[in-house]
Amino acid sequence: MTATDDLMGPSPNLALSLTGDLRAPRLPGEDEINALIGESLPWTLEGELDPISGHLELARLEMTAAAAQLSAAGPLDLNTGSGTLATVATVPELAALQPLTSLRLGGQLELSGPVTLAELGSRIDADLKGRWTQPTSDVALVGLAAGSGVDLATQLSFAGGTLRLTETSARSPRSQINLALTLTPEAEL
Repeated sequence: MTATDDLMGPSPNLALSLTGDLRAPRLPGEDEINALIGESLPWTLEGELDPISGHLELARLEMTAAAAQLSAAGPLDLNTGSGTLATVATVPELAALQPLTSLRLGGQLELSGPVTLAELGSRIDADLKGRWTQPTSDVALVGLAAGSGVDLATQLSFAGGTLRLTETSARSPRSQINLALTLTPEAEL
């Protein structure tokens, strides 16, 4: 960490460049999700913190789990635990998500867009767009409809353990699908 600004002034900002690795991160009772996280969760954070206001401008936040990578940048208010981040999530091989669904899916998925956090992440809203490339599935209809790739767009929210997908669309050269979905902690696909 380094201080930037006039140290004699009212509020020097701190330039942050941090790296770390969470070893054996676990969510109690969530064995499938824990398998996707893996044995470690390496992360990098770069940004600038105003210690007086609690404003953190993230230049780069990156995390790599066993099944996915996440990167984000943008402003956070540490006092309220809120902010909106430009985010990119990549799942190099969808087959890694098999513990979460009864469908077998393959291919790569990348989604990007603004993600809004509130109350230290207890509420998350996102407007994401991306592409599922080289799609495969054990359900023949999914593979047929997906063709060589699918453009995806979704608005999602997560609060109180419930995930809601609204205004979700999937378009391929062969098909167009629109849906809405609510997943509670007890739901299974």
